[in-house]
Amino acid sequence: VTVPRGFTYRHYHSLAAPGKPTLLFLHSFPTSSYEWHRQIEHFQAQGYGIFAPDYLGCGESSKPDDIEAYTFVALAHDIIHLLDAAQVDKVVGIGHAW
Repeated sequence: VTVPRGFTYRHYHSLAAPGKPTLLFLHSFPTSSYEWHRQIEHFQAQGYGIFAPDYLGCGESSKPDDIEAYTFVALAHDIIHLLDAAQVDKVVGIGHAW
């Protein structure tokens, strides 16, 4: 998905079973969404929806050189755009940092 700022994000998305929420998995820097693969397998098997993007600069997403591209506000807007593009209106956020 390409966000309005012109950057492309790679993400994994699966739909939730009726009555189950979508889990938003946000990884830390400088890893990728792959670090969540065991949790994704576990929760997807239970019917939870999954949304796991590679952050900007990580994994298979765009890697801009301009440090201003990585502000928290800009990244948050990108994640909102990704969720909107996938028509996901509500998530349970899960994240960690090293």
